[in-house]
Amino acid sequence: MSSKSILALGLLTAAAFGQTSEPHIPATFLDPQLFDVPPTRPPQAAGESRPAFHAVRGNYKVCFGAEIEFHPYLGAQRPKNLPLVWTARALRFGAAEQLARTELDERVEGWRYVRSHGVWSEIYEVRPEGLEQSFAIEQRGADGDLVIEGLLRSELRAAPQESRVGALEFYDASGELAVSYGAATAFDAMGRSCAVETAYDGEHLALRVPDAWLDEAQFPILVDPLIANVAVQQNVNLPIDSIDIASQNESSLRNNLIACTRIYSATDHDVYAFVCEENFTQIVGAYWDTAVAYSDRDVCVTYVPGANRWVLAHQRDFTSGFGDFSSIRLFFRDRDAAAAYAGTAIATPISITASYSAPDLGGGAMGANTSPLALLVCRRDSTTTRQNTASSEILAFPIDAAAQTLQAPFVPATTTIGATLDREHPSVHAHRPWDSFGWNVCFQESTPGTLGSGGIRVTRLDGALQPLATHTLVANSAFVTTSAPKLESDGERCLVVYGRRTVLPTSTERLVATTFQLLASGLEDVVTRTLDERSGLLQEIEGLSLAHDDYSGAFWAVAYNAPTPSGNTGIVLRLGGTGGIVESAVLGSNGVEVSAQAVCCSTTSRGFFVAHGALDAQRTLYGTRLDYSSSAAAIPYGTACGTADLDPGTPNAGNTQFHILIEGTPPDAPTFLLISAANAALPLDGIGMAGCVANVHLGSPLLLVQSMVATPSGIASHRVPLPDAPLFVGDAYVQGLYFDPFLNGLGIGATRGFEIRVR
Repeated sequence: MSSKSILALGLLTAAAFGQTSEPHIPATFLDPQLFDVPPTRPPQAAGESRPAFHAVRGNYKVCFGAEIEFHPYLGAQRPKNLPLVWTARALRFGAAEQLARTELDERVEGWRYVRSHGVWSEIYEVRPEGLEQSFAIEQRGADGDLVIEGLLRSELRAAPQESRVGALEFYDASGELAVSYGAATAFDAMGRSCAVETAYDGEHLALRVPDAWLDEAQFPILVDPLIANVAVQQNVNLPIDSIDIASQNESSLRNNLIACTRIYSATDHDVYAFVCEENFTQIVGAYWDTAVAYSDRDVCVTYVPGANRWVLAHQRDFTSGFGDFSSIRLFFRDRDAAAAYAGTAIATPISITASYSAPDLGGGAMGANTSPLALLVCRRDSTTTRQNTASSEILAFPIDAAAQTLQAPFVPATTTIGATLDREHPSVHAHRPWDSFGWNVCFQESTPGTLGSGGIRVTRLDGALQPLATHTLVANSAFVTTSAPKLESDGERCLVVYGRRTVLPTSTERLVATTFQLLASGLEDVVTRTLDERSGLLQEIEGLSLAHDDYSGAFWAVAYNAPTPSGNTGIVLRLGGTGGIVESAVLGSNGVEVSAQAVCCSTTSRGFFVAHGALDAQRTLYGTRLDYSSSAAAIPYGTACGTADLDPGTPNAGNTQFHILIEGTPPDAPTFLLISAANAALPLDGIGMAGCVANVHLGSPLLLVQSMVATPSGIASHRVPLPDAPLFVGDAYVQGLYFDPFLNGLGIGATRGFEIRVR
């Protein structure tokens, strides 16, 4: 920055300082029924066996596999699911037995799943109040009672009972009632009904319809018990533990994608994604996977303009015959896809010796970006127990979003971990088409067995995705612990936000932002600022989210969880060019804990989108905006002499990249920008500038900003950084001067004045 630019800052900072703040920002409540899914097969990647139908409704979900699994939601703190598992064995009329078919003959009709066994069928209605299990029998068999036999197994326990009319009640190990297998009733084609007896020995279940009623019944008949979760209210929604949001401006419909994972139990997390309008309406399901055989977590999303596709990635935890593992799952959805859940799923190569976790995605910035590439970064651990080892490595997978393929991984650093390093928490920014290189990557790096935990390293990749340089942003220290770094950048100018705990002289926990220039030769213009400081902060910021404003190139937004005496609070900050806090807001309503939050730049209008979960009665998704102040304005006044005018743009507080253009000058004319703390209307005819007026007060503090020669097209761009730390909020007055030898006796023209309201 030139000395005269610094003087310009001095003028502005002499006026007024402040920080705009809102205690809460309103949010749009997304319908919790979005998480209800009728019987549908989860997305299937190439080479995978066909998945079973799964359904979710309110407080339970169902897997329609070889066995029917009813999974009640019993609380996110449960170590695992406790399902009721039903297997139909046979149907008997008297002594005549008809075995259940082992091969699946199934169909789906909306919220109904039907499995045929020939002359009788199992029918499952996924209803809000529970799973209605019905047995449809087409015709009467031999004389005698009708008995439907099957296995009903669970770690939940129900007392054995002789054949009688009544429900089975299943309790957990603490004695809490969890599931009711309701008393069954039989109905014939004329609507006549009969109570059905139920017998259960702890594993074998039999439903008995008496012969006398069957003799009078009009077939077909229906036998239908109801399986219900009675431990948790029907309209409960599950807590959200990870969330991300992305935006695109290439289409006029459904510009946003929101993805999240919900906790069913400690070992069963489900993933969902939705596309919606900017006001969080017109919501369509984009992706979901609620399968019970694995757990999905740590979701991230991006948009790739060169492929016209959304890309979603998440971690998948699963168990195989070789051990417990994690892999990364990807899903591609076309930007203009109209159908729900339409897209293509792929998976990272499965290893029997390693786990892949903690994914992050870097797509492409909006604009003239024709590259179909995205970049996936993740952590790899050589283990068969899914544990985070002391020698984790960071990998990067190039993604061709046009071909919907994953390319060979590489280490996004100039060195590997060897035998002495441990790397964690990878983060990658969205590629910008005006960069002369590819992506920037940051990660935590430490030496196992030493005090302290985690310096932070950043790597610059070239256009061919080769690491040009890896630099240390935070050195590993015995007295400093870092956590959860997130990176965003506008080319070489980067911001990393991370947690930092220091031991000496006292123990403190801070959320820290560091801005810097990332060059192949090193880091320059490094500025570090504290964003928040409070006890317990580092325990909550694992899910912090960071976004860059591609329009101004001058702002970032960070969203994070912060502990308070009444629970966790979601906070979103807008940061200026050097990481200073320009604006802060609280997410959610008063007294409601926020469970996860994510932020992205609005690509169609100025500002940021924020999505978050909440631990309120609905425990569902919310969407909101963090907008720039509508009071920021550049208002013209006064008169001009000559053809030139000013174009100041919008003076948002903290915009260290703020420029004021002088347009319409003669080609290559020298120009000057006057900045004052007051306006004026002083005629300048007396000094040879006939018809010109000084629109700024020449007697108040005044700076003649460094002169700039206009371009051949008559435009001069003067940079006037608006400071973000301390933050300037106030008014200033500007006017442009320029040489025009044919305009008047002095050969100088003057523009109108502009009142610059910095807000």
